[in-house]
Amino acid sequence: MKYYYNVFKNGELVMEKVTSKEICNQLGFRKQNLTEYIRQQLKYKGSYTFKRYGDEEPEHSYYDRSLSRFTPQMLREWRTMNARYGKKVGNV
Repeated sequence: MKYYYNVFKNGELVMEKVTSKEICNQLGFRKQNLTEYIRQQLKYKGSYTFKRYGDEEPEHSYYDRSLSRFTPQMLREWRTMNARYGKKVGNV
């Protein structure tokens, strides 16, 4: 499936319905970073933001939909295991 994106500069739409390759060519950064910029709602070069074209839902909705597949017990167990064995970012 091919995704398209809108690109905003200081909140103003500057590129509409473009591919990640076009974004990378125009703005000069690596393609794999685009997903992180969208997921974390980061600003590129302090002014550019990205949103998947046609997305009416918040960026975290995929995560929410994924969690809805778990029973409450499965979710509790997952959170317990993640807390116990998950990557500790503060210890880097």
